[in-house]
Amino acid sequence: MHPLQAAPVSQVVVVSAASGKLVNLSTRAFVGTGDDVLIAGFIISGGAKRVMIMAEGPNLATLGVNGVLPDPMLTLFNSSGVAIANNDNYQESPDWLMMGLIGIRPKNPLESGILMTLAPGAYTAIVQGVGGQTGIALVSVHDTDDLDSPARLANISSRARAATDGDAQIIAGFIIKGGSKNVLLKGMGPSLAAQGVAGALDDPAISAFQGSTSIGNSDNWSSEAGADVITATGRGPDRANESAMVSTLAEGAYTVIMRGTRAPGVGLLSVDELLTAAQSKALGATALSLDIDKAFASVEALYGPELGKPDGVTQSKAGYRYRTYSGAHVLAVNEDGVPHMHYMGPLSGGMLQDLGLLTKWLGSPSLSQ
Repeated sequence: MHPLQAAPVSQVVVVSAASGKLVNLSTRAFVGTGDDVLIAGFIISGGAKRVMIMAEGPNLATLGVNGVLPDPMLTLFNSSGVAIANNDNYQESPDWLMMGLIGIRPKNPLESGILMTLAPGAYTAIVQGVGGQTGIALVSVHDTDDLDSPARLANISSRARAATDGDAQIIAGFIIKGGSKNVLLKGMGPSLAAQGVAGALDDPAISAFQGSTSIGNSDNWSSEAGADVITATGRGPDRANESAMVSTLAEGAYTVIMRGTRAPGVGLLSVDELLTAAQSKALGATALSLDIDKAFASVEALYGPELGKPDGVTQSKAGYRYRTYSGAHVLAVNEDGVPHMHYMGPLSGGMLQDLGLLTKWLGSPSLSQ
């Protein structure tokens, strides 16, 4: 059976009521060349949001990090893969004075910064070294809006090369404000190999900290405590030897470290918010539309050759949001009730085929190619 004809079943749960927001998301990792650049994906939901995105390298050396990237360059892409902004040295940006006024900017003139108001959607920031330089860099996304803004940063997923120890592990940081927050932390590698990523981690492990205090570890998530809760979110890792933790965290700053347990390799580390039912309802159609477009992109990334090119933008008709593709393929998500992904076309004999909950397809396709 073709994967587009599968029908997985799962339920979505939350850990507890939580009202906080993710206001700062960052990842520190080694930046190589080719497939080994640092790729960070993030999601904005609930409305337009002004964010400050930075790529730092030289400043890390002042903090005691060895082997930093001497001159990082930052490029921002939308969910269609179109570059919408780029910067090498932040002082060359037309917004560099505003960066100073809001108090969020790089500390070294060779570092990069992009200040933009972005519509709801999924975005990808790629950090690479000028002239093919390599080294450790930090990419960060900062929420510059008021805490009571309905728009929110919902996720960051970063793909890079992870060592087994030392400064070249992948390190993600995030800050929660405005109350506690349900989060799902994941470290993936084998599933990237299945998607064609060369040199993927064969056995990733993650550790989470608040300050210097350990708050959890994971190696093989499916055999660990909490696996049933992770499975019920519909967003657990695809492979049993990948890592995941789900928790309700209080306001504060947190760090997640991913390493290879046996050998270095390319891994994907993600921090995802989990909304309560009330929060999901409050975000309404905007959040649902975002999730649908992101899920379509996930299916396209995995099965693009079968689907062909989209014929146009996402459309709405008869209670479904859908996209059509060359070759009479159609992807659709129901707008009423619990959203499911559906397929109709040659692979299903022209019948509407249920592919399972929308959450099954909420990944970061641009990070796994």
